[in-house]
Amino acid sequence: MQEPSEPNGAATDHEVRGLFMIVGCGGLIVLIGIVTGLWVFLDDRADREAERERREGVERELAVETSETIRDLIAEHGYHTLREGPWPMIPYPADLDDLGYDWAAVSAHGDQHHPIDAMDRGVVVLLEGTVGSVDPSHHALPEYLRADEPAAMHWVALVRRTIVPAAYSFEGVDVDVEEVDLRMVRVSDRVLIAQGTYRAMPPLSQGAPHEVYEASEQDLADWVADAWNAAMHATPFEPHPALDDTLACPMDGSMSPLSIDSSRDPSCKDDPASAEACRAHCLRGHPESCWTIARALEHSELYAESDELYLRACHYGLGSGCTNWAAGRLTDERRREPDYDLENDPTLVCLARVFEHACTMADDWGCAMLEQMRMAGEGMKLDMATARAALEARCEEEPGAACMVLGQFQARGDFGPDERALADENFRRACESGGVPRACDTRADQWDSLEPSRVSDESSDAARVPGIE
Repeated sequence: MQEPSEPNGAATDHEVRGLFMIVGCGGLIVLIGIVTGLWVFLDDRADREAERERREGVERELAVETSETIRDLIAEHGYHTLREGPWPMIPYPADLDDLGYDWAAVSAHGDQHHPIDAMDRGVVVLLEGTVGSVDPSHHALPEYLRADEPAAMHWVALVRRTIVPAAYSFEGVDVDVEEVDLRMVRVSDRVLIAQGTYRAMPPLSQGAPHEVYEASEQDLADWVADAWNAAMHATPFEPHPALDDTLACPMDGSMSPLSIDSSRDPSCKDDPASAEACRAHCLRGHPESCWTIARALEHSELYAESDELYLRACHYGLGSGCTNWAAGRLTDERRREPDYDLENDPTLVCLARVFEHACTMADDWGCAMLEQMRMAGEGMKLDMATARAALEARCEEEPGAACMVLGQFQARGDFGPDERALADENFRRACESGGVPRACDTRADQWDSLEPSRVSDESSDAARVPGIE
């Protein structure tokens, strides 16, 4: 007998059971997915909590805020010690705005040591003024570089973070970028061993621009590691030619050092000529310490010793060190012989180059002495018109040494008798600048008996500046 058939469109028991099985399996998969996601979330949260606790423990152990060692390093090498205010530790490249990716650079300094018995670990310290704290990038350093306790701290990387507002604009949106500067200091002797600059950069093309681009923890940690590695492989800087090579011109060698540090050294304040700490500071690459000792030795008429330290200050990047070294050599009596070849004399050619180098470092007397030599045709082609124009322009823009030298030429009659009346005005302007004390007691009538175009002997003494400008 034939079984009654199901009505059309009605589901069979098999189909119903299959549907429930499909729904049940799908629900189970969804449930498994939810449970798995919740487990991953909780596990990730646990990892984050463990990492947060680890970081807090490290920061408590390092105690950067209260560490006397770090406080001393900040006092000597912090960014507040730099005389001319904030600037990148490494100059930006000319094509910075065209890069479209983060830019970073480091400069390693000489006289480094290589650890033998222990790994050379350190800490990254964020500076806000003179207050330090552990920078987040410290925790991203590789273990072989990261100090997690004070006893393991061989170096300190002092970083300064700055947001540069509205550095770029994309589709009407102003974009801020972060700049990070680095000064890496060795703890054992407080020597600056490296410095660097990191600049976060927006991409050249983007859909929805961010308003702020900041450096990531890992990128900064990698950059600090690069600075450490560069410092470990740097070679000690020594001026070349050697400082005692009286026949060589320093401009023929390495005038740009690996280490330039403008910070002052308190040990140089008292009796710098005999201060061993000040001398050690000089030999570590601090140009102003070299300059201070040189000035003290000069006052004691120890000219050979002072000239060597002026030259070292010059090599380390202090313009007045170059000027004082060169000014002390403008004493050759052969310059007074009528037929002497002033233009091609090797010594004068060298001194003119040194004054020019000092001028590129914005040293006031270096610029003035360069034009003085041009005016007299010493070490270069005589060109009174160019020299006078340069002195007049600088006297207007920055009254000081240029006004003094210009007044001397006017007082001596190099520009004709009618201009002698202008000399006293330029002496007054030089005096009021505060940088040329000698000008305050100088008058045009003091040059009545002197020959024109021989100002060098008088100016070379004044060029040995009495203080750091």
